[in-house]
Amino acid sequence: MDELRALQAELAAAQRGDGRRLKLSEHHVVDLIIKMQKLGKVELIYTLDAKAVLTPKQLNREIHDMLLRQMGRVTLTDLYQGINVDISYIENECKAIAQSSSDVSFIGGELIAEWYLDGIMEDMNEALQATGHVTMGDLALQYGFTVEFMASVVASRLGSIIKAEIKSNTLYTQSFVARQGARIRGIFSAITRPVALPEIVAISGIDEPTIANAIAHFIECKSLNGTLRGREYVPQIFLDTQRRLIFDFFTSNGYLPYSMAHQLHIQRPFDYLKKDFPDAIALRNIAVSHQMLLQVESAVDEAIQEQSWVDGRSIFPATISDSDISELFSKCSALKSTKKPNSAIQIDQVYIASSGFLNSVLEKFHEHAIEKADKAALDIIQLKTQHKDNKNPRKNQKKSHTVYDPLSIVPFKEDMEQLILSWLECCHDEDEFVGGLVNEIFQRVADIYESALDKAIHAIHRGGSTTKHDLEALFESRFDTLHVQLHCLQKGLQKLQNVAKEDADVIQEHVMTSTALILCNLVLSFVKDVFEVPLNNVASLNDTPILVKTLSSAHISLLEKHTSIASEIIQLWSIRDLGEFIIYLSTLANALSMPLQKCDRKKERAVQTALKNDLDQRIHEAKADLPVLILHAMFLNVTNLAIDITTKDEVISTMLNALRSHIPGHVLNLVQESIKKDELTDKDKQKLLALADAKQF
Repeated sequence: MDELRALQAELAAAQRGDGRRLKLSEHHVVDLIIKMQKLGKVELIYTLDAKAVLTPKQLNREIHDMLLRQMGRVTLTDLYQGINVDISYIENECKAIAQSSSDVSFIGGELIAEWYLDGIMEDMNEALQATGHVTMGDLALQYGFTVEFMASVVASRLGSIIKAEIKSNTLYTQSFVARQGARIRGIFSAITRPVALPEIVAISGIDEPTIANAIAHFIECKSLNGTLRGREYVPQIFLDTQRRLIFDFFTSNGYLPYSMAHQLHIQRPFDYLKKDFPDAIALRNIAVSHQMLLQVESAVDEAIQEQSWVDGRSIFPATISDSDISELFSKCSALKSTKKPNSAIQIDQVYIASSGFLNSVLEKFHEHAIEKADKAALDIIQLKTQHKDNKNPRKNQKKSHTVYDPLSIVPFKEDMEQLILSWLECCHDEDEFVGGLVNEIFQRVADIYESALDKAIHAIHRGGSTTKHDLEALFESRFDTLHVQLHCLQKGLQKLQNVAKEDADVIQEHVMTSTALILCNLVLSFVKDVFEVPLNNVASLNDTPILVKTLSSAHISLLEKHTSIASEIIQLWSIRDLGEFIIYLSTLANALSMPLQKCDRKKERAVQTALKNDLDQRIHEAKADLPVLILHAMFLNVTNLAIDITTKDEVISTMLNALRSHIPGHVLNLVQESIKKDELTDKDKQKLLALADAKQF
């Protein structure tokens, strides 16, 4: 206790004494500082050698002093070396300074004062006024900044320190822009043809965006008269010349090659041409006028009328290619017509031959084939006979065979060409056309020779069968009768049409599916027998008729293979109007080489009388459909229409409707009620027969 009291006394004496004479050791001072830091009484930063400490305020002052000494721009490295404290303290303090003050920025490890940036921008502005332009990249490289930071520095000082304008990260002075604009306007005012902007860039050294913007501005304010198409400038004088050349050439020649348009820098020639010539026609390599198509169609129609052929190269200029001629031919209505199928065909791209011309050539080959086949058939039969007579009975001796090849009489293509040249004067010196013609018809000609040889051989074996002359006579007789009957029906329909058009339409449809159909089948039977075409389901002339309702694709194929009149027969089956059908019979008769007898009143009366007698006989012999037969007899007497007997409800109703104003009501009602009955009584039949005998209609 005594010692403690002694120490307290010493402390009290020390406290009462002069503090200036009190001196702490360095060790005590360090301990005291550490103790104060632990208690949070003071914030200190040690130097790297731990010989000194700084407060945050002092660090802040020293950083500002260093920034001032370094002319407004100092790096972290310089601050670290100058202040001698850990770099993390310096970096944090720099960030704090930048956040608390708008006059200082901390960018990329550098502390930069705004007055420093103002100074370098003033220097840069002086240099810019001398050069006229500078890029952000060059400025960033010069001052060691990023392009983004440099752009923000420049943007904040435009108009105040920097007297320029910025376009695409490049600074331009107003005087430089004015000089460039005048230069660009002068260059493009002198241009008379389309020019790519990169060409002007290479010549002038002006960047492309500047040129493009200047051109757009001058065009808008009408200082330049032209058009900017992407990266190409087209002067208006060129466009005017271009349009005039295209217009004049197309108007004078009737066509425009696309190659010529491309030379005039027209990328889509046909679209360009359609603006002035909306009826122009696009082909593969050229565009042609509608007038040229009409010219082609006129030449084709003339060839069809004259049963000839036409060379497209004689119509078109020599500069038009064969492929374009072929494409234009394909657009002709004569080749696309559905009313007159196969009226003409295209040969070797540049030729058009009418079906009449082809038929005449095929007919020549048919005559030649018959002549050649008759001789070849005899030779073949003779060879087969000799082969049978010379058979060797020895078993070990090999048998010899005479091979019969139907194509053996078919001429080679070269021989066909020579035959055509010898037959047709219009083909002299036209070897190319004749070659194409032979290629087109070769298979059909080969079929003609094959068929002719088959017929010749069969004729030898058939011996005394019905002759071709007998078949032709039988066909002509039936054809003439049906022809007269159709004429009578047409006259009756014309009268009925004036009274009741709808009734006439129904009757005409019935005639086309009955009497006209019988005539169509008669033609098929004739072709089958005379031309020996193997038409399935088609009756021969001497057989009981079996009506074919439609002409099948198999029939068409066989007709085209074995005859030269296939197109005429196909056309006959396609007609649905009675008037057109009768008119076309003359064309068919010419194709069949058959004289068509004229219809006169004597023949018509004879046919009508025969039909009435036949109908009257059928009425008295009828076991069924008696009311229907009597109704047809009434209809024949009133309208003079001897239509084919039918029980179709639509036709029956039409006939009843047409007779109401001509037949007494009780008579017509009797017939109508009898038709509705499933089975007639004997009394009903007697009434109807009495009605027919009394001719009460």
